[in-house]
Amino acid sequence: MHDGVRVFDLTVQAGVPEFFDGYKTDMLGINGSCLGPVLRMTSGENVRMNVTNRLKDRTTLHWHGFNLPASADGGPHQEIEPDAT
Repeated sequence: MHDGVRVFDLTVQAGVPEFFDGYKTDMLGINGSCLGPVLRMTSGENVRMNVTNRLKDRTTLHWHGFNLPASADGGPHQEIEPDAT
């Protein structure tokens, strides 16, 4: 929490996890080499998502299950440039 706002710092990044010995897989993840963290918040809280792109290309995230205006819900109109937040 920061000044009454629940803040999540998320980093989109490439990774090469090895799920089985000797088998590496190129993947994308958030705050890790694959998948992403569970985000816990309470209904009615103000939430800020700081999303940093550590990929070589532009990216975006789409938020399922949030009550947001379309302009803040991710997608092609909210691309994040490489090395930008």
